[in-house]
Amino acid sequence: MALLFIPGRGKDKCLEEFALPDFRFSFQLYGTHWRSAEQGWSYPEHDHPLLEINLVIEGFQKMIINGIPYEQFPGDLVIIPPGYTHESQTSDKEGVTYFSLHLDIEDRSLAYSIFHDPQLFYAAASRVAERLRPILDQLIEASRHSAAMSQLERMKLRTYVLQLIIVMIEHRLEGSDSLELESGLRDESRGPSLEIIKLREQNALESRVQDLFYEQQPELPLDHSLFPPHRWIGLFTLTSPDREFWTKPDRFWAKSLLEDVLAHYGIGVIIVEASRMTAVLFSTDIAVPALEPYIEEARLCLEQKLAVQLAVGLGGVTADLASIRAMYEQSMRIFQGGLPDSTINRTMNEFVHRIIRNAMSHIQYEYANRELSLSMLANRLDVTPNYLSALFTSETGLSFTRHLTQIRMERAKTLLRETNLKIYQICHNTGYSDQAYFSRLFKSLEGVSPYDYRIRSSST
Repeated sequence: MALLFIPGRGKDKCLEEFALPDFRFSFQLYGTHWRSAEQGWSYPEHDHPLLEINLVIEGFQKMIINGIPYEQFPGDLVIIPPGYTHESQTSDKEGVTYFSLHLDIEDRSLAYSIFHDPQLFYAAASRVAERLRPILDQLIEASRHSAAMSQLERMKLRTYVLQLIIVMIEHRLEGSDSLELESGLRDESRGPSLEIIKLREQNALESRVQDLFYEQQPELPLDHSLFPPHRWIGLFTLTSPDREFWTKPDRFWAKSLLEDVLAHYGIGVIIVEASRMTAVLFSTDIAVPALEPYIEEARLCLEQKLAVQLAVGLGGVTADLASIRAMYEQSMRIFQGGLPDSTINRTMNEFVHRIIRNAMSHIQYEYANRELSLSMLANRLDVTPNYLSALFTSETGLSFTRHLTQIRMERAKTLLRETNLKIYQICHNTGYSDQAYFSRLFKSLEGVSPYDYRIRSSST
């Protein structure tokens, strides 16, 4: 939708007008971390499409940028432009403590003006280092407590980054009356690299998915074109009881590892929050698989490579984008111990096809109706019984009768554990008219009679 700015009534009475050009400015902070390493430590050569600022706090570090070595002592910093190869190492006698951040600015003129400063090294006593150091110190302090940040602290974090950008802009403006005649216009005409475009698109997708975690039921249908193509969507959350883990650089590696595991099964969108990671998997597979094998593979991979214990909160599977919020809340409730295993398993059996989702809703609310049958349900959904039966089996792996029986048995077990109702009353409340048949069916599925199940449950 285009914004319309009209001059108002009496255009001929306007004496003088001026206007600024429209522009968009946004920034993204990546991989910000503080690290202390002993002598002999090194980081291999690499490059990335981001601006990197690296400050040595204590000790010594040799930073090699595009083949040129720079020796950093306490207070010295290097500003590495996007695409420059770089590696770092300590000496054999002294370790290093350093702070590093990676920045992207989505504004061509601004980004190319400040990201392509020909000077890369700034000694501790330089004007730039002295102006940046207080801001970097605030970011360093924030990094120590990142797992327990309040909303106010998160707002302050953004102001620190804005202050940092302002200092860098002012540095580039000092002594230069025509930045556009330098690299600005020339580089701007090239446009951003493909790598940074992909990174920005991934960030935008993560932002859209994260918005679904918290927004209420939308008034208008969600635009599916803004999300990866899919037949079904799975969601689960990983967290660690070790809160210190979420303050360490390994959290960035954890996200990459999880993306790699899920890439075999679809498009994974990983949302990293204060002390948890939520994975949303978009898949175009026709059948609706259980998420457990994927989750177990991911959990084992992360635990082995990161040496950290992880807990899993299972959200479920759906085809409806609008259900993502409910699945996210489901995964959070599991951590709080609010749901029994049977409910978690039922969540895993949410289905892709709209007809099956509607069928599930009917069964959930009418399982106690003794007249409930495949034919009745098919009639309500305006499909043939044969089509509904085939759809049920293909989408869920279970027949209609098997699914209805599971729901009725789960309800029967709840009533046996939590009420003093007679067996025949429970039989009638779960949709069965014949107590003998109900008892035989219950024993065939649970291995014990309803009476023995109640006794065993009360004793434990």
